[in-house]
Amino acid sequence: MAKPTQRSLERLPFYGLLILLLQLGQPHSAAESPQQMNSPQTLALSVPLEGQLVSGQIHSYAIFLASGEYLRIVIEHGGGGSTVVPEIFAPDKTRIADAFVTHAARGPSALSMVSETTGTYLLEIRAPDKEAAVTPYKIEVTERRPATVDDKTRLAAQKAFQEGERLKLKP
Repeated sequence: MAKPTQRSLERLPFYGLLILLLQLGQPHSAAESPQQMNSPQTLALSVPLEGQLVSGQIHSYAIFLASGEYLRIVIEHGGGGSTVVPEIFAPDKTRIADAFVTHAARGPSALSMVSETTGTYLLEIRAPDKEAAVTPYKIEVTERRPATVDDKTRLAAQKAFQEGERLKLKP
């Protein structure tokens, strides 16, 4: 076996990075659930991802956002009346309370937010129905752009409305 040259040793970091990038770019099969992977699956604009939750499972997805970006994610629920519940977490792992989530009994739900800090945000999808054997879903980032004043105003109004609806249900 030939002894490595100085030049071949200098190229090792490049080849290691190239292999890592090639592995990250490999598409995952639709049957492979994010929970079975070592790390969360990455979300990208206009790239729908499908999954199936079994009761008690949580699927995680990651997206890197710069501070001040507007993000909208649409979640389509599977058939049979089963729904999924999305929650989003900031880079410091705190739940983002001011993300606005519309829940629909029929049709898609949506999650909208404006990022406060730069970093990787984590979206968790849960199946709240303990009786459902399998809950299929599809998620897609439909908007990702710098937030406008109108976006921030609309999100604040939606949050206030949502809080009013919650308070209405209290005895």
